[in-house]
Amino acid sequence: MARDDRGIKWEGTCSRCGRPARVPFVPRDPARVLCSNCHRGDQEESSGTHGDRWSGGRREVVLPEGYLKLGYFGEDGHPRKEILIEEARAMAELLANSDLAAGKLQGLYTRVRILKDRVNQTGDFAAIRSDIYGLLTDAADSTGRKITPEVFLRFVERNVELATVDAKSFREGLVEHLRGVRAWFLLARAKPNRGRR
Repeated sequence: MARDDRGIKWEGTCSRCGRPARVPFVPRDPARVLCSNCHRGDQEESSGTHGDRWSGGRREVVLPEGYLKLGYFGEDGHPRKEILIEEARAMAELLANSDLAAGKLQGLYTRVRILKDRVNQTGDFAAIRSDIYGLLTDAADSTGRKITPEVFLRFVERNVELATVDAKSFREGLVEHLRGVRAWFLLARAKPNRGRR
C-alpha cells in the first residue's frame, strides 16, 4: 500500500485484539503490529499487577503479583500447588506475551534437568551450585544482547535465588516449578489469536 496523505503506509490487523491496525511504516513482522488502542495501552502505566510498567520515564519489569513470595514449599515442607498451577501459569502467560522464544525457555528447562541428573548421580549439590548461578549469568548475557526480554532475566533471577538454598529447593522446587511454567507457556502460545508483542 502506498503512503496516503495521513501518513499511513501499511494497513492490517492488530495482533492482539484483531481490530484494524494502520501504521506509517511497512512492518518487518506484520503479525506483531498493534492497533493504536493496544499500542497506547502498552505505553501507559499498567495497573502494577505484572508485566512492564513505566516508572520515572523508563520501563520497569514487574513479575506477577506475589510471584514466589512464599517460596517453593508450604508449611508442611512439600511443594506448594501454586508453583505448578497459579504462579506457574501467571509467569508463563507473562513470558508468552513477551518476545521470549519458546526455545529459550526449553533450553533453560533442559539445562536444569541435566543439573538435576548430576545432583542425583553424585549427591553433591554444592558441586553444581555455581552451575545454577550460571543460569542467571547466561540470562543476563542474552538479555543484555537483546536476545531475551528483561522479564526472562527477572524470572531466572528469582528462581536462582530460591534454588541455590539447598538440593531440595533445586530438585523439588525449581525443577518442578519450571516444568509447570514450561507447560503453561506452551499452552498460552498455542491459543489462537493470542496477542503477542
